[in-house]
Parts: sequence; C-alpha cells; structure tokens
Amino acid sequence: MNYQEFKEKYTYSSDTCLARGMFGVLYLATTSKSNKKFVIRVAKVTNDKSKFSLKQEFERAKAIGAHPNILHYDTHHRIKVNGVPTDFVVSKFYEESNVWNFVLRYNVSFEDKITITKGIINGIGHLHKSKTPHCGLSSSNIIIENNIKFGLIPKISHFGLNQLLSKVSLLANRSYNQNLEYAAPEQILENNQISFATDFWSLGVILYELFTEKKLFFS
Repeated sequence: MNYQEFKEKYTYSSDTCLARGMFGVLYLATTSKSNKKFVIRVAKVTNDKSKFSLKQEFERAKAIGAHPNILHYDTHHRIKVNGVPTDFVVSKFYEESNVWNFVLRYNVSFEDKITITKGIINGIGHLHKSKTPHCGLSSSNIIIENNIKFGLIPKISHFGLNQLLSKVSLLANRSYNQNLEYAAPEQILENNQISFATDFWSLGVILYELFTEKKLFFS
C-alpha cells in the first residue's frame, strides 16, 4: 500500500489531530467504506535503533497477545511520505479517551474506580507474564472503553518505552519529560536498572490521580 492508497482508505487531516508526543502524532480517522472511527498513529522511521520505533511497538503488541486490558492494534503500514519512510498504526477509537480525561469529564463512582483499578492491574499482570515491563505507564496512555456488556474496561497502550529507556536516565531523554511525574526513582538515576517493579511505582501515581482526581506532582 502506498501513501495515496492509504489516504483513500482513511480520511484524516491536521484538523483531526488528537495529540502529539514522543510516540508520534495521533489522528482521528474514518474509512471511506463506513462511518467507523479509528485512531491513526504516525511516526517517522529513524535508523537509530536506540530511538522509539512504532513498528517495533506494533510487533511487541502482537507478541504479547490479546488481552481485554491491552489496547489492540489493527494494522501497521510502513509507507514513504514525500520520500521519508513513515510508520502508520491503526487502532479502534474509544470515545471515553484516557483515564485522566475520563475522571475529569465524568462523576466517576468509587465502584467504577475499583473496576478501572482491577483492569489496569490485570493488564500489567499480562504484560509481566509476557516478560514485558511497560516502563512508561501514565494516566494518558491507558484508554477507557465503556462497554455495554462488560462496563468500564481500561486498555494499556504504548509499549515502546521499555526498548527506549532501559539504558539511559530519563533526565537525559528530553522527549520523555512530558511523563516524568510517573517515573520511578531508578528511571531518573544514571545507569538506571529498570524492572517489573518500575511499573508498580507508576501504577501508584495513576491510582492516586484516579481516586483523588488530582495530580500527585506539579512542575
């Protein structure tokens, strides 16, 4: 598939941009054959293997396997855009957005917060059973699905950080500073030794925000 064919299949533009960050640019998109909504994440390909790779994240998600609390990526395409190799990953769009926006937007009951907590823990457990620490958990990369049959289902996304942050301090990685408030101490120190326990520090920060509806740290 070339870029023109991709654009003919998915309709999106700068006006439908949802977010920009170290993980790429997110767009809200629809298809020409239906009114279904998708999220398209776009990131330029780099030859530096120490940098984030959207393709590697897609492949890691496939290796982890399906789980209700892990965001499913539908397809990946590597396409040249104006001569520049670019990764595109397509996933389902969820109206409820992420955990932080969800608690700000709605009056979330204590029982629903417990349900969300259990789902996040189950998702982390699945990652760890697959020998994959996330290393970049935050309230912004846990998506909420409001399922008619099963209720609120949190879905963990963005698995690319563990390959990026295993060897350097986060303070030395400016692109990660946007999520620094979720980082465990060992991620900030030089010669950091990240582990599965790193995710539990981030989980604590996320749960503080979920139950208090306040940020734990302020810059």
